[in-house]
Order: sequence, then C-alpha cells, then structure tokens
Amino acid sequence: MGKKKNNADKVRNRTSASKEKKLNPFEFKINRQKHFVVGRNNHNTGQVGKPGQSRSKANKRRMQTLLVELKQSGKANVFRDQRLGEKNPSLSAEEKAIQRFALERKSQNQRKGLLEIGEEEELTHYGQSLADIEKFEDPIDDSDLEEDGRISGKMVADEHFGGFLTHKSETSEKKSWKERMGELILQTRKEKMERQTEKDNVARQTEELDKEWKATVLPSRKEDKKIVDDYDIAVNMLRFETKGKPSDRLKTEEELAKEEAERLQRLEEQKKVAEAAKKELPYTFEAPENYEGLLSLLADLSIDQQLLVIERLYACHHPSLAEGNKQKLEQLFSQLLQYLMDSMAQEDPVQLFDSMTATLYKLMKHNPDSGASAVLQLLLNRHEEFQQICQRRSGRGKYMGLDTMLLLKLIHVLFPTSDFRHPVVTPAFYFITSMLGQSPVQNEGDVAAGLFLCVLSLEYVAESSRFIPEAINFLHGLLFMAAEKDPNKVEKVFPPFKPVGPNVDLLKIDQDFQGDIPALSISRTLGAGVQKQTLDTDDFRVSAISTTVRLLQEFSHLYHKLPAAVQVFAPIRIMLNKLPIKKYPTALQESIKKLSSTLEKDSHMKVLPLTMEKKKPQPLRQFEPRVEEVFDGKKKRKGNREFQEKQRLQHKLKREYKGALREIRKDSRFLAKQQLKETLELDSERKRKLNRLYADLALQEGDFKALKRQKNKS
Repeated sequence: MGKKKNNADKVRNRTSASKEKKLNPFEFKINRQKHFVVGRNNHNTGQVGKPGQSRSKANKRRMQTLLVELKQSGKANVFRDQRLGEKNPSLSAEEKAIQRFALERKSQNQRKGLLEIGEEEELTHYGQSLADIEKFEDPIDDSDLEEDGRISGKMVADEHFGGFLTHKSETSEKKSWKERMGELILQTRKEKMERQTEKDNVARQTEELDKEWKATVLPSRKEDKKIVDDYDIAVNMLRFETKGKPSDRLKTEEELAKEEAERLQRLEEQKKVAEAAKKELPYTFEAPENYEGLLSLLADLSIDQQLLVIERLYACHHPSLAEGNKQKLEQLFSQLLQYLMDSMAQEDPVQLFDSMTATLYKLMKHNPDSGASAVLQLLLNRHEEFQQICQRRSGRGKYMGLDTMLLLKLIHVLFPTSDFRHPVVTPAFYFITSMLGQSPVQNEGDVAAGLFLCVLSLEYVAESSRFIPEAINFLHGLLFMAAEKDPNKVEKVFPPFKPVGPNVDLLKIDQDFQGDIPALSISRTLGAGVQKQTLDTDDFRVSAISTTVRLLQEFSHLYHKLPAAVQVFAPIRIMLNKLPIKKYPTALQESIKKLSSTLEKDSHMKVLPLTMEKKKPQPLRQFEPRVEEVFDGKKKRKGNREFQEKQRLQHKLKREYKGALREIRKDSRFLAKQQLKETLELDSERKRKLNRLYADLALQEGDFKALKRQKNKS
C-alpha cells in the first residue's frame, strides 16, 4: 500500500510545475538532413537552433558595447567611479571603510624606507644622528686615495667608527671634525706628491740606463743586408702612391647658368672699361620683346656671331636667375623658330639650322607645352598651304620648299617619334605621307625632295617599325624612272607615278658612268638659288639611284618580319632586274646585287595561308559515377598538401568575410534603430515642451482678456 501524499506535497509539486518553462515550438529552428549518407552518424537527424534567444543575446551584447560607444562618441571627458568597493553592492559601508583604511596604510608603508621603523625613532652612531653625519660637508676627493684607489690605512684607523682603538691626544680632542679632516687631507696630498716624485726619478734613471745600453751593445752588432725583391719594391710604391681624394661634386644646371651669367657680366664690365679700336659684341643682352627686336640684334652679323648672341641671350636669362625669365625664353623660342624659317633663303641655311638646333632643344626643355604649340602652328600653316595647292591642281600636290623640309627634320630632333600618338609628330608624319602620295615627280628637284622625305620617314619609324607604303611606292617609282622600258609593254606603276609621259626616263643613264658616286646635298639640290638645269646630270642620277638602293636596303631590313613582306617587295625585286647595272659604278652594282639577292632569298620564305584558329575539342561530360573501393566517409580532394591547405584557408577566409559583412549589417541596423529612437524621443520631448508653452500662452491670453473685460465694465 503506497504512502498517501499530504497537502504539502501537492503544494510543492504545483509550485515546481509552475516554475517549469513551457517550450514554444515556434522558437526553435530545425535544420533537417536532405539525404541519408551511408557510413555517417545519422542519429542526430538535424541541428536545432534558437534564433530568438540568439537575437536577444546579440542585441544585449550590442547594448553593452556599440550603444556605449555611440553615447561616448564625440566626448573627450569620461567620468569613471574608481572608489574602492562602490561597484560591489554586497559590501556594507563599514566594510568599504575598512578596505580603504587598509589600502591607505599599505601605501604609507610602501613610501617609507626599509630602515624606517617608526616616526619617533631616530638612528644614531656614537652619540650623533646619522642624518647629521651623512651630510658630507667635506667629502673625500680622489687626491686622498692611494694609487690603487683605496683610502689610506691611517685615515681608516683614525676616523672610521670613531677611532676607538687609537690613542688621541688632548689637542686632537679639542679640534673639531672639520679641522681634523683638513689636516688629514693635507697629509695625504703630501704623501702622494712624494710618491709621484719618487716614481718620476725611477723612470728617468731607467731611461738613462736604456740609452747607455743601446750605445754600447747595438753598434757592435753587424746587421745582415736585407735583400730587396720586386715584391718589396711594388709594396713601397703602393705605400707612397698618391691616394685618391674626393673630387668636387658636379654642379647643377642652375649653378652653371648662374656662373655663366656672372662671367658674362664681368666680361661686359671689362669691355666697357677697356677702350678697343675694333667692334666687339656685348657680353650681356636684353631679351627682345618682339620679332623685330630679335632681327635688330642679329642684323649684319655672321652665322657664328648670331649663334654667339643667341647663346649669351640664353645664359643671361636662364629661368633660375630671376622670375619672368621663363616667359622671356618662351618668346625667344618662338622668335628663333620664325627666324630660322625665314633664313632659308641664305646661301648656306643648313649650317644655321645645324648650329641653332641645340639651342632650340635647350629652350624646349624649359617650355615644352608652349614650344610644341609654336611648332605645331607652323606645321599647320605649311599643311594648309599644301592643301590649297592640292585643291587648285585637282588633287595633285607639290613638294614644299626647304623651310618645310627642315621643319619636319626639326620635329624629329625635338620630339619623340616612337610614340603611338603625339600631338606634333603624328600630324608631321601625316604631312610627309601626303606629300609622298599626292605629289607627282616632274623634275630632279622633286626627286631630291622625295628622297629627303623618305630619309625622314625612315628616321621617324626606326624604333616603332611602322609600315609606310608611300615611301616604298616612291622608291619603286624612282627605280621605274631609271629602268629600261619595253616599248611594246606598259609597266605597272602606282600613283602619283604614270607608266607613260615625258618624265618616265628622268633617271635613266645612256652612257657608262666613270668615277666615284657623289653624295647628295640638300642645300645644293633644294636651296633657293639652285637652278633646275644644274641637276640634269648623270652625277645627280647616279647619286639618286644609289640613295634609293640604300634606302630600300634599310626598309627591307626593317620590314622583313612583316607577314606581307614578300608581297610588298615583290615589285621592287622585279624592277631591280630591269636596271642597266652595267652602266653604273662598281660600288652601285654590288649594292644592287646584294639587295636583289636579299629580296630573292626572302621571297622563298614559306608563307602559311590564313586559317581559322584551331581549338581543342572539348569532350562531352560523363555522368558515370566515380566509385571508390575503400570509402572512409571523407571527401577526397585533389592536389598536394600545400594546395589543400591553401584551399582550406581560402574557404575559411571567405566564410569569415561573409560573417563579418553580416555582423556589420546587423550593427548598422542596430545603430540606425537606436539613432531613430533617440530622434523620436527628442522630437516628443520638444513637442511636449512646445505644447506646454502654448498652454501657458493661452492661459496668459485668457487672463489678459478677462482683465481687459473687467476694465471695460468698470
């Protein structure tokens, strides 16, 4: 028979049952397994999560961290209660006072020294306080010490510990401690001086004995003669050789310009002082304000004197000497460029051009943008003039004068020509190809101008290897003009050349040429005073053909890697075989044969036809299962251990990165919610205060109206 439960047990069971929290199924999230895997522990069918509790814990943690930081942001001062026991609510006021008293006594004991027993106790020695003894009114210096740094024994016996083992006279007992210490110091110094004197005497006597011994013993010895070999001689030479000294540092461009300006100023002062009978150029010049000022400076001067004036102008107005010199040099560059173009009518303009190019290059470094604009403006003017000629002549152009040719040459010197696109070089390159492609060859001057443009083209593309079909076509046309023609056959040439006409045999030689090949000169062929009849000679024709062959050799070497090189030089190879090489000098014959053999060799190169790019066929995806004989429940990964470790770290980094982004988003939402809450609270508080003000104002208005009515009644 079981024991009957009493009322107390019923009450206890009811209370415990009420304390048990009922589980809400909506507060749990179960991640069920999608598949049943063989060899894996599947007893736990899924993982159970509590998103509500996790969210609550995260919000509580953010309230303790992010919210506190948000409230303290922008505040420099923070109040911290560091009183002992205040943060512990379990301590009473008496316990807090006891802890504070104990901590205070502990700090006081730590501040006291280890020898301090109490405040009232005082340590003494021989009836005197240690505090008075340790004042060290007359400390012992180094002179009272013995040689080994120790205090003399007498001082130790008399003074240490009161001298209780020694007998003191009545006179000494009457003297004070300071007097006795002074006598002791004097006595110690005297003894030290005596010891030093004795030591010096011993050293002097030793030195005298050494000298006497050397005088008596060393002369009696016969030293063997030392054999000197080549090695000893070389060592001695190296020993007494002049050693290298640090040389003066290299001076900067600004320092050199300053020294040059100072030198010219000194020379100008010396010139003014000295009275010379002949005319001399000044050493300093003022920068010309316009083009007419430059012409007045350079008037009636030779080319060497003009270059000297320009050099002194540059030295006197270097940008490092004064402000505003940079603008002056900018104007000087434009003026010199215009003067150079206008000087092409002189007898030898090439000499002036070659000499002035270096100065223009130096001026260009200080003002690259303005210099490029000035050169480009001149180039555009020349190109506009060329286009007008083409319009008047129904699309046919004309080779420009010597000033335009030298301007194109100057662009190659001042600017980089290997760039893919350049604001000055690209228009100049287009101008060159336009003249070569649109200007017909009507006389020997056109031949010289075209060859000069071909030389410029080669210089422009020497580094970039850019293909210029106009230059190859022009050289092919010159070979056509020098070749022998079949009267019953029309040769294939390309514009601006024509297969028939009065100029098809412009470079043909009827008689054998004897002598050396003369060199072409641009000043003798394109100068302003050159007559066209002076160029109608075999010397000019042979020179033109030789220059053409040499340019073709350079172009063939430059373009031999092009895919279409065989097709490009095929007309050249055919035309070379039609030249009357037996009438040419031996050197020119060898050059033509060499070029022909080179082009013939390149023509046999195997050229592959154009085909579609071959792609490796991709196999079809197989859906056959991969079966492992021994399966341990782990997924096999490819690669070695380092690769697998790298993949694991990358996966971990990606997971942590995504988790960090998720937490940042949650923190941002929490902060935005808190800021919105604070804003709403401030708005409600402001609205409450505003309503209160309105109510007070309404009461005042009512009282005022009531008082006004009362006054009106009375």
